[in-house]
Order: sequence, then structure tokens, then C-alpha cells
Amino acid sequence: MSLTVKKCAYTLRVRPSNIGEKISRAKMGHSVSKETINKVRLAHIGIPLTEEHKQKIGLKHKGKILSEETKHKISNSRTSSHWKPFPVDNIIEFKRNCPMCNIEIIYRKRKYLIAAIINNAECRHCSNAHNNLNKKFSSEHKTRLRLSAIKRIEDRNGIIWPNYNIEACKIMEEYGKANGYNFQHAENGGEYFIKELGYWVDGYDKDKNVVIEYYENAHKRRVDKDERRKQEIIEYLGCKFIELKEWEMKNAIT
Repeated sequence: MSLTVKKCAYTLRVRPSNIGEKISRAKMGHSVSKETINKVRLAHIGIPLTEEHKQKIGLKHKGKILSEETKHKISNSRTSSHWKPFPVDNIIEFKRNCPMCNIEIIYRKRKYLIAAIINNAECRHCSNAHNNLNKKFSSEHKTRLRLSAIKRIEDRNGIIWPNYNIEACKIMEEYGKANGYNFQHAENGGEYFIKELGYWVDGYDKDKNVVIEYYENAHKRRVDKDERRKQEIIEYLGCKFIELKEWEMKNAIT
């Protein structure tokens, strides 16, 4: 069995097993337009290569010596400043807008775009925010995260100290003198750090095992969080816990 391929003024007769190779040789030297190249490229986007095909490509390029110009082009194509992950020029870009924030999302392959449309996928930012919105962590997990963050900052910057309120230190000092406590605080030896919990406390009398915290007005918005922190400290130290609240003290003065 044979196949006849007509080209211009002559006829090329080839065997079926060598059709691709013979036609390829017959077209050798013919120029191909950019439009045709783009059509061929688009037709192959998203089509996975078989292992056999990959091996053939590898064998074809094995031992090939690349010119310095080619090496330079490959190097530039793999750097972040020159890398173009998506089709350019006349090639279609696969893009859509995020259903949440309406930001434009560009996909590398047609199949990724189709999957995103079917699943109504959000952009990475909206997806992460949505996934973490209602996520609840155990107190043990929160402690591990807190200690890990403290260690990471210490490894980068050395010993760290939290910010503190100078006026709060004066108030705690006066309260301690009036009630027989000797609090260690930011202006007197540094805030006491409970390393097992990852908490610094505003003031701590180690001899009498008493913790004191001064809550500014901003703490009105985090009452539940402060209460959980308070219970963790009391449970761990078995201490007395004193709370001085800025808004209550101002009301008492007025």
C-alpha cells in the first residue's frame, strides 16, 4: 500500500510508515507565517505529552551542542525579569475576573480557565481570606503559632521586647506601693515573659505571685480575647490577676 502526495509540478510517492518524515522533507525550506505558527501552538496547548513522546524529544536533543546565543536566550527566558508565562502578541490569553474582588486573573492553560469557570474559583488572595475567615484553632495550636512567631523574630533581630505604655508603668507602680506589691514591669526590670505561653505581662510580683494588667481603651474591642489570655495565665501560674482599666479609672476620677 502506498500514498501519493502531490506538490507543485511533481508527485511524491511514499510508504504509510514514513508519511510524516517524507512530507516533512518535501516541505523543507518552505517558510511558515507567524499566524500559522500561532495556530499550531494554540492547537497543542493543554495536550499532555506521552512518556514515549517525552523520551523521543529527550533522545533527539541528547548530545546537541548549544551556541552561546542560544544559551543566553534560554537563561533570559528563565529569569523573573524576562520570563513570560502567558501567551503574548497575537496568541490568546486565558483570563477572567475574580467573582469576589473583580481583579483580573490570567491562566497559563485553557484547561485551567475552564476549571476555574466551572468551580467559580476566586483569586488567591480572596481564597486565602475566605478559607481562614471561619477557621478555629485550639488554644494549644495558637500557643505553638505564637511561640514560633516569637522565635522567628528573635532569630532575625535578637532579643525582643514588646512596646509598653509609660503612663501605665507609673500607675502600676503607684498601685503596687499602695497595696504592698513590688511589680516587675517595663520600667522596672522589663516585662515578665511566660515563655511556655508566649505572653508578656504588664506587671508581675513573683514573690506574691500576682499579675497586673493595664487595659487601654483599645481593649474594649478585644474583651473576649483578653479574657481567654487571662484564664490561660491564671491556669498556668496559679496566680492572682489584677485588671486596671483605663475607662473605669477615668470614670472614677470624674
